[in-house]
Amino acid sequence: MTTLKFFEGKSPEQAKGEMEVKKRERISEEINRLKNDIVQDGHLWDMRCWYKYKDEKGIRKWIKNGCEPNNCGNVVYCINELVNKHGFTVEQIIRLIMKNPHKEYERRIVPCFKHPDVCTRYLEHNGNYSECE
Repeated sequence: MTTLKFFEGKSPEQAKGEMEVKKRERISEEINRLKNDIVQDGHLWDMRCWYKYKDEKGIRKWIKNGCEPNNCGNVVYCINELVNKHGFTVEQIIRLIMKNPHKEYERRIVPCFKHPDVCTRYLEHNGNYSECE
């Protein structure tokens, strides 16, 4: 039987305690990474998907709707991990989203990401989002 160096010279209680500390550190690092990804993502506030910028009521509705329209897969993944794996509440998620300062397509007239075929500006510009600002 091979003895792992980690356990050498330690009692079972000491080894177990150190393993628990390392586990908590890994979980804390994961949570911090997930939270940071939400706060720093540059595409979360793509205004082609939102009616109002940083509107808590709109965010709550978006979360309740399964984060649809999904304009940012990484943020949706982070939200799901924080809620389902780490027990975050909707209120905690909303606070993280509200911290995100990035905003794209702020001069859009209607949120046309989910149904571009009904967005007159998008159609006028031959399906080019970058020209229908």
